[in-house]
Amino acid sequence: MSNQATMLMGLVTMMCLCALGQGVAPKATAPVIPEFSFSSDADAQKVFYPMDSPKVSWVQTGETGYVKLPMAFKETTAARMCWDVLVKLDLSKAKGIAFDIYAEDVELLGGLTIYFRSGDGWYSSHFGIHNSGSWCHVEVTKSGVGTEGNPSGWGDISAIRLSFWTGQDKKDTFAAVANMSVLEYKSDIVVMTADSCIRPGNPENKGYSQFAAAIVRTLDTLGLESATVSDLDIAKDDTPLKTAKLLVMPYNPKIPQEAITALEQFAERGGKFLALYSLPEGMESLFGIRRKGWEKCPTGAFKGYRATKDRLPGQPDLARQTSPHSVIMEPEPGSKVIATWEDSEGKDLGWPGAIASPRSVFLGHVWFSPGSENVSQFLLSIVGYLCPGIWEKSSRTSIDQIGTLGYFSGLPELREMLGKDATVEARRALDAAYSLRDKAQNAFDKRDYWEAMSLCEQANARALEAYCRMARSVPGEHRGFWCHSAKGLPGKTWDEAIEILAKHGFNAIFPNMLWGGMAYYPSDVLPRYKGLETEGDQVRLCLDACKKYGVACHVWKVNWNMGSHLDNDFVEKMVAEERVQVTYSGELKKTWLCPSHPANLRLEADSMVELVKKYPDLDGIHFDYIRYPDGNSCFCAGCRQRFEAKIGKQVEDWPKDTRAILREEWQDFRRENITALVKLVHQEAKAVRKSIQISAALFGNWMSDRNSVAQDWELWCRNGWLDFGCPMNYTDWPTTFKSQCTRQQNWRHKVPMYPGIGLSCWKYTFDPVNMVKQIEIARDLKTGGFNVFNYDNHALKVLPFMSLGCTKE
Repeated sequence: MSNQATMLMGLVTMMCLCALGQGVAPKATAPVIPEFSFSSDADAQKVFYPMDSPKVSWVQTGETGYVKLPMAFKETTAARMCWDVLVKLDLSKAKGIAFDIYAEDVELLGGLTIYFRSGDGWYSSHFGIHNSGSWCHVEVTKSGVGTEGNPSGWGDISAIRLSFWTGQDKKDTFAAVANMSVLEYKSDIVVMTADSCIRPGNPENKGYSQFAAAIVRTLDTLGLESATVSDLDIAKDDTPLKTAKLLVMPYNPKIPQEAITALEQFAERGGKFLALYSLPEGMESLFGIRRKGWEKCPTGAFKGYRATKDRLPGQPDLARQTSPHSVIMEPEPGSKVIATWEDSEGKDLGWPGAIASPRSVFLGHVWFSPGSENVSQFLLSIVGYLCPGIWEKSSRTSIDQIGTLGYFSGLPELREMLGKDATVEARRALDAAYSLRDKAQNAFDKRDYWEAMSLCEQANARALEAYCRMARSVPGEHRGFWCHSAKGLPGKTWDEAIEILAKHGFNAIFPNMLWGGMAYYPSDVLPRYKGLETEGDQVRLCLDACKKYGVACHVWKVNWNMGSHLDNDFVEKMVAEERVQVTYSGELKKTWLCPSHPANLRLEADSMVELVKKYPDLDGIHFDYIRYPDGNSCFCAGCRQRFEAKIGKQVEDWPKDTRAILREEWQDFRRENITALVKLVHQEAKAVRKSIQISAALFGNWMSDRNSVAQDWELWCRNGWLDFGCPMNYTDWPTTFKSQCTRQQNWRHKVPMYPGIGLSCWKYTFDPVNMVKQIEIARDLKTGGFNVFNYDNHALKVLPFMSLGCTKE
């Protein structure tokens, strides 16, 4: 499978192989890990340790074999079946692992997760299976993995946990695994993750892997293979750097001293560097720069990197990236500013955004997911500057990848899919893709690599157009977008933002206009945002645009969470009145309101009901965070008092008894606190205006979420307190998405469930093929509509492809 196909499905590669009709596992394509050599059930059971799951068995099929994983979902309340594969692996110099997997019935599985145990923590990644009853080859790379606890690097992996989450029906099923092997790599580019900075509870933990993954995905789009290596592993053994030409530091505020020494030796050997946003102390001289300060964009977000007269070969005039702030560095002698920051209004601020020296490039902010062509081109110009000769390789790979969209291996397979039913427009687009591919090859033969890559981009766009023109449109369905910004799209008015949405066939917007401690309209209940006098009532601005273009407006409220752009006086008032949450360990959560406090219940309800009173033309109000943040709160003194009053006795050992002898009573108490708000808002909002629609963003698995975060939405549907729900099924994998949607239909009663499609949460945020696929799944299940997260610049790139067919009016 090509790099671009990998890109479109995230950082887990999957290829369907063959049917298991004869019970034969596929042959291994690489040496299996030593622990995966079995001759009996007993051998397999020594390695596959069950975690409250049945024992595995070994099935020999001629020269090959597989481990059978029985899943006894029917008679258990467990949310998953999982096994720890006990291994001893050094993956510090590897790309990841690969294995073949089979599932009897994919729709009985709600999702699949793989974990790697390292030291006192874990690395984790989600993956999926495309089809039931056939083997699939899966490759899991180290890029973009999540972390739990405090992992110590990839050099000491002691277990690989395979987790299969329960799906739509609690039925027994099975899966099978074969040929687990290590993925080797040969790459000139090493991306170093900041694993040494990971600490339990550190809010930056996600960013360390997220921004590294964004770099890797962009390199993938350019046809450039890279290796992801932990700084902890480089500190122990710098072997990965000995064959590398370029080291990328995506977000490395600190690294071990041993790793710094390895980097200095790498530089002495002629190695080159690309660093973003931060540099460990003492490394500025290596980059030929000095720190000047930190600046926030005065217009809220930059438009992107504006090229200077000292631009690099191939560098675009503007590389769009809406960063909110930047580290400001200045060049030392021998270095040069190659780009400055331009604000959202098009003004060149003159602040250095990118500085190049003979051995390095430094960018003032982290890298976002690959977006516009210019962003990828900017990275390619940087890599080409630091590693001459890379452009030829990239253009060759780009030509080979034309037409590898989603699960299509190239233009011939796409043509076969279109078949005889293809529209005239789709055929023309595909013919144009073939023609552009030929032109790209001619440019490559003439060594005009930039022209070749530009033509490849155009060819892929026409191939994607051909696919999207074949998608069907269904009139009358709900087509919504959540918009996390109360001000709409960056650099656009609400009128412009809603016009774009309507133009591309969407008919509903869910703007985030209020939090637990902030309102973006003249609220009489919550503190008003500071820009109200100068920037206006955002609800009214959005509503006026919606009425103009025929788009429904459902105002989105983040419940209980006071937000980040807060009036500190309001926060301190809540703290002083003991109205904020306290964790199990006694830590104060200053920006989270306690759901059991009567005054907080009243505040939350009043803020939502006042919207119905203030805006007679408002279509709906929308709950979000209508839950506890997790199972670790709230355990404040008020919760204890109110819980004891409810059960009619004192809690002897607080809070331990809530997780032991009083567990069920405590779970009921938490659920009742959240449900009380839903019921109250329904009663009072409908009393103001019966036609107002009440909806909620929901976690996907009601059976477990009613306990973990006290979100009992099946009860809300049963009682008719919601007019519709939007389960947040934010998965890259269509099979998992289908399983989640199917299961949710069983809990909705008569309330429509419009599944949430997590475009902005996907590992690759520009994927019209996956978007079309998930919309078609929702339609096949007759959900009546769908909601997409999030209406931002990612959405702007996808919308034109949707309106070619899927949402065409």
